[in-house]
Amino acid sequence: MSDLEVVRSRTVELLSGGVGEEGHQRAAMVDLSDRVRRELFDGERGRRPVDLYDWDRLPGTTNRIGVHPENPTGNIHTPGYSLNFGRGEFSGGAGLEEGGIAGFVLIPTHGDFVAHKSITFFPGGFLALGSGIRSTIAGDPRPVQTTVLQWASADAEESLLLSDGRRPELTDESQRFEDVTWCYIDGIGVAFFEPTGVYARRVDRVTTVWLNHGPQPEEAGYAYVLLPATSAEGIAAFATAPPVHPLQRDLRVHAVADELTGATAAAFFQAGSARRICWIVRRKMSFAMSGSAIRGMVGGISR
Repeated sequence: MSDLEVVRSRTVELLSGGVGEEGHQRAAMVDLSDRVRRELFDGERGRRPVDLYDWDRLPGTTNRIGVHPENPTGNIHTPGYSLNFGRGEFSGGAGLEEGGIAGFVLIPTHGDFVAHKSITFFPGGFLALGSGIRSTIAGDPRPVQTTVLQWASADAEESLLLSDGRRPELTDESQRFEDVTWCYIDGIGVAFFEPTGVYARRVDRVTTVWLNHGPQPEEAGYAYVLLPATSAEGIAAFATAPPVHPLQRDLRVHAVADELTGATAAAFFQAGSARRICWIVRRKMSFAMSGSAIRGMVGGISR
């Protein structure tokens, strides 16, 4: 799921045309690298990562847990199964060689909530921001959550390390940990910009970490950095003095300062000083503009 080779060596493979017990999951995964395919499906049935993943908590997603689309089973391409299509009109991004920003307003077809989300990419990782997370329905007891990490460790004995030095014995029952500033497992580090309460669980060798916004969130949010190839010392150092950090995170704009490249990135969710909804990355005198902006529609600008 965090495999960077998917960018470099993509293949198109229809893994299954069926719509049975596993067919809907497999048929949705038609554009995977060979390495990702092996990591998902190799192994003893019942213990393969594809069997162990929590499909309600895929990395980076915000979701009302337990809400699943219901569609006719005769057409795999009908929005449904794992395909909870969004209804927001705002999505896109802008970037330079070393990174960029992508953002959107999440209004899922199912789940009755709204969230403003963005990811800012920089050398070595990305910064994820969320704001304005609110329920649009009263009385639903199912929680809205944002998944930070879900990872199948190569070593079945690999354990999650927390910023206070603990390596908790995780089970398939969720556990809450308070005042976490970073966590680390199997070369992947996550840093938070303030002490944060996180939830975690483990099923076999798959570890999941998430944030719980509750069943009726009002203007909830999040901010974290993920480094996909680091060490425990590396993520601890990043959390202590983050060279990439949020400047603003609200309903109007997500803005991030990147001291590694000298860039500032912003996603404007509302028209204002930018005169239109747009994405901007600014660094010295470099400049680029997306085609959609040229056409006068919602667009992205890099500068």
